[in-house]
Amino acid sequence: MGAERNAVEPRIGAHIRADKGFHGVFQYAEEWDADVIQIFTASPRSYRAKPLTADRIDPYMAAWERAGKPLVISHASYLANLASPKDDVRKRAADAFANELVRCEAMAIPHVVLHMGSRLTSQPEEAGERLAEELNRLAAEVDSTTRILLENAAGQGSSIGRTFGEIGAALSLLKPAERFGVCIDTCHLFAAGYDLRGDGFEAVWAEFEEHVGFDRLFALHLNDSKGELGSCIDRHEHIGEGHIGEEPFRRLFADSRLRSVPCYIETPDDLKSHPLNLSRLRSLAAS
Repeated sequence: MGAERNAVEPRIGAHIRADKGFHGVFQYAEEWDADVIQIFTASPRSYRAKPLTADRIDPYMAAWERAGKPLVISHASYLANLASPKDDVRKRAADAFANELVRCEAMAIPHVVLHMGSRLTSQPEEAGERLAEELNRLAAEVDSTTRILLENAAGQGSSIGRTFGEIGAALSLLKPAERFGVCIDTCHLFAAGYDLRGDGFEAVWAEFEEHVGFDRLFALHLNDSKGELGSCIDRHEHIGEGHIGEEPFRRLFADSRLRSVPCYIETPDDLKSHPLNLSRLRSLAAS
């Protein structure tokens, strides 16, 4: 387990749909020149998952090997609220996420990205403790080595994980530490009030290092933002066409602490626009 830290060139890829079957994601990746891939192993808006039978796994594993075994990560269901104060909601979410961990293990997926969840009417600290309790139990009980990456939130509603402090506090409760890390989404950062533009860039990452640490960063979601700074609006925009703009992405690739972290776009209109967004990112990385 573990992201390679010695890569000179950035690994830039995308969240890719599995409409042609799991094995089909590698065809899209080749067409779009995506070095790394993010997928859903099941519907992101359901607790249920279609069984991973041999006729689904075997073609995927064969295609993965033919593609040179690129890094593939999974994104868990949006419904999995392990921080909920409602016992029945947490139980349902835990069962679904346990299944996700098993699916990732079967597909040799080393990382799964998880939204930290919503606190509803409870306090953020209490929600973080509930999240940690559920994740610690799952890490101990589920037969899987997949690392769980907590993703930062845009701050919408009662979601937790808007600040680096909240993320760091949750991480400090998770055991064993090597089973957990973070995925940072640039759109979510900006919407949460972290200004990556101008002088704010260094200040943002200094705060990240203080509360989380670059050694816990295993993936980046590179998305521009339709919403303004601090809007708490989770609306992704094409690279360079939102309120973040191109320059912060150029600086990200120039930063030795960030350049080797695998990057994934989750921008709109994937079939039409993923090639363009990936090309823009590669141009920014080269410059």
